[in-house]
Amino acid sequence: AGAAPLFDAATLGRWFAAEASVAFGAEVAGRIEAAHLGWIRGQRAELHLAGSSPSGRPLQGWLILQACAALRRRGVRFVNIGGYGRPGDGLHRMKLRFNIDAHPLRALHQVYRPALFDRLCQAAGADRGAAYFPPYRAGAA
Repeated sequence: AGAAPLFDAATLGRWFAAEASVAFGAEVAGRIEAAHLGWIRGQRAELHLAGSSPSGRPLQGWLILQACAALRRRGVRFVNIGGYGRPGDGLHRMKLRFNIDAHPLRALHQVYRPALFDRLCQAAGADRGAAYFPPYRAGAA
C-alpha cells in the first residue's frame, strides 16, 4: 500500500516460513488488500500483525471472521486478535462487534535506557508515569 514497513522483508519472510505461522489475506481485483499474520500453538492462536491498503481497511473485520472460522476447522479454540489503541477508539469499537470475551492483558513495562527514555518522553511532552506505555508513543495510538 506504499506505507513504510515496520519489519524488513527478511524478518517477515522468516515469520511466514515458520512452521507455527498462519497467514490470511483478502484479495480484490488480483491484489492482496488486507492481511493478517499469526501463530498457532495447539488450541490457541494469535493474530500478531495486520495490515491493509486504504481500500482493504473495510475488509479487516470480515478477514478476522474468516480467519477465526479457518482456525476453528484446524482445532483452534481460542484466538487472540490483539488489543486496541484506546478504549472507545475505532479499532476498539470494531473488535467489540465480534461479541467476544475481553481478557485484559498485563505487561511488564521495563526501561533499559532511562536517559533515552526520559529524552523521548520530554520531546513528546509525555508524563513518564502515564498509564499508556511507552508514554512517548501515546499520541500515536
